[in-house]
Amino acid sequence: MLRQLEGRPLNRAELVSRTAATDHQVQAVLDELIGTSHVVRRPQDIGPADYELTPLGVERLAQVGRIAASPVPVAKRRPPLSRPKAARRPAPAPTRPAPRAPRFAAEPKPADRELIVNLAKSLGIGVVFAGVLILSGSSVILLLVALVVTAGNMFASYRSWADKRRTK
Repeated sequence: MLRQLEGRPLNRAELVSRTAATDHQVQAVLDELIGTSHVVRRPQDIGPADYELTPLGVERLAQVGRIAASPVPVAKRRPPLSRPKAARRPAPAPTRPAPRAPRFAAEPKPADRELIVNLAKSLGIGVVFAGVLILSGSSVILLLVALVVTAGNMFASYRSWADKRRTK
């Protein structure tokens, strides 16, 4: 990516076409380079933002060039001293995970699920009664009574749930 930005600033679409990487991959690399201060994002008045090398990015590109031009073959280079040698393990056989049913990020506890079901029932009954009252052309006062009764039932469901939680 640094080599692509060496000559002039480019926008993300140009980088995607030059590198044959996906837009997501290019954005991930650009985010990393911006985070390490190798690249800077320059918003434009019209069109997409351009990305440009910083002086630190130019220096990093020069370092990469010197390493690539090194006369020492890659196989004979000494490993960095900061990394301990790890014992090689055989690669695990590729396995396919079993398909899972989609789940919610945070599944409610059984007691909470009971509250949700009771609230949904109360609300459903209230909506049905309100619909019947509206379709039958009843007065607004009856509709308000149905609303108050529904709210009372929902509040009663919440109170019984809260009392159960307090006693546990």
